[in-house]
Amino acid sequence: AQQGGYTWYYVLAQPGYGYIRSDMVQLTDQSGEQPTVTAAPTAAPEQPGTGAYGYLMTTLDGVNLRKTASSTAGILGRVNKQTVLPLTGPIVSAGSYNWYPVFVNGQAGFLRGDCVRMLSAAEVLAWQNGTTPPIKPVTPEEPASTGHVMTTETSVNLRASPSLDAKQVVQLPFKGTVLPYVTSVTSGGRLWYQVTYMNQPAYVLAAWVRIMTAQEYQEYLNNLPPPTASPAPTATPRPEDMSTLALTVMDRVLVRASASSTAKTLTILYRKDATARLLGPTATADNYRWYQVNAGGVNGWIRADMLRILTKDEAAKLEGSGDPDAPDEASYPTLRLGSTGTEVTRLQTELSRLGFLPATGITGNYTSDTVDAVKSYQRSAGGLIVDGVAGASTQHKLYNTVPEGTYTPGAGGSTVDPVIYPVELVDWNTGEVERVWGRGETAIVTDVKTRISFQVRRWAGGAHIDGEPLTAADTAALSKIYGVRNAQEILEKNLYERRPLWVTIHGRTFAASLYGVPHNYPDGDTIRDNDFSGQLCVHFYNSRVHRTDTVDAAHMKAVQYAYDNAPSKK
Repeated sequence: AQQGGYTWYYVLAQPGYGYIRSDMVQLTDQSGEQPTVTAAPTAAPEQPGTGAYGYLMTTLDGVNLRKTASSTAGILGRVNKQTVLPLTGPIVSAGSYNWYPVFVNGQAGFLRGDCVRMLSAAEVLAWQNGTTPPIKPVTPEEPASTGHVMTTETSVNLRASPSLDAKQVVQLPFKGTVLPYVTSVTSGGRLWYQVTYMNQPAYVLAAWVRIMTAQEYQEYLNNLPPPTASPAPTATPRPEDMSTLALTVMDRVLVRASASSTAKTLTILYRKDATARLLGPTATADNYRWYQVNAGGVNGWIRADMLRILTKDEAAKLEGSGDPDAPDEASYPTLRLGSTGTEVTRLQTELSRLGFLPATGITGNYTSDTVDAVKSYQRSAGGLIVDGVAGASTQHKLYNTVPEGTYTPGAGGSTVDPVIYPVELVDWNTGEVERVWGRGETAIVTDVKTRISFQVRRWAGGAHIDGEPLTAADTAALSKIYGVRNAQEILEKNLYERRPLWVTIHGRTFAASLYGVPHNYPDGDTIRDNDFSGQLCVHFYNSRVHRTDTVDAAHMKAVQYAYDNAPSKK
């Protein structure tokens, strides 16, 4: 990729996939030897450059023609501005630049990429007819795909431009979706990939996809099921099936005073999956639909493309388990060649909907075609034995269910099941919190808004509690509260919001506030295997922060929220 005046190489190294700047690496062949860039023969052929590699035009005056693809190579001559030349070979990347091989006045050499631009087919034709192309293209051609990317997460947003505030083109529901890749762009401090969706350009955050190798893409094509009749489109949910509960689909969603992108910001919902209650009124402004909501303690407006409206069933799951996509529990008989009945019909119908079985294969009889369809599904789903037998594991994955008795409603990512005693609002200075939660002791903390509970062990703290998640599972629960994949992202995204807590220890529950950003590493890192680098802070009424040794108003607001929303007050 070309970005910021450098060539970048996409590589697989020990930490994973990523980019390395070209001036920090040395290209080698398979034996480890550095290849030598050899200039084309100096003797010009009768027809130097046929245009098979395309045409370029110089955009500056006095561009150096170098002997080899290097800024330190000897200069053969200089080329005037707006000179059109055919390429004589493939473009070479060297010394953080692209270099273009050309013939000029019988001399074979290289022009640096930032001094030229490639011409479109239409511009070449116009030039051949006597029209000199402009320095900058008037109407750039639609960029061609240069590869493919695959989504690594579910619910990935494609946007109209490389910005979290840009209009959402579509939300891709499935992990493993493959899209044509065009180029990479850095915007807002983030790396974006330009892709093609439904023949239209779109942008996706690089963190949610990975670039496929040519071999991976070929294997993907080879494993695609045979083409079938298009399944019937998913039915649009009926209005009467929708709830008044919504979740944010991204971080840092703004709640505005009115339905306008320029209206005053009332509050910010910092994490994805923050809840918002729809109040009823809607509006259209700035080419967007807007919902009036109650969120973050205020009444305001949120753009519709930043919200996921839950069905009544999803809202019930969110209230009960903390997860609107919590799987249903079920049990299934094993289906195989020769099986018949309604269970077989249901299996065939779902396989047909996903494109693994033609509609004519829905017969209620487990045929050899059904065996092949099940094998194709098992192969694509991953983690299943590819035997063509629809056992419990295959059907659970197909229908997104779990075995009966294995899912605990209300857990919602918690590591412990807390008992919430009458919640106390206790002053840090005059109360008993510090005595009750002694150093080295573990308390159960419950995030009031998500109801996710995990364990925190206190290790220090005089102005408040300095603690750490007890285990890696507790850190995972903390990460789920913040809507991130790991604790490092809490730090990288600086999710400093104060979160209302209930702290339970020794048969008592206290109203508190959490600052969950990992800090004070390595001094505050006393538990080495909990996937949390440093400490977190738990504040109580009138406790003080580290830096200024003062009472933090945001913490006090969160403590009061925890007390006001205690179960005993409902």
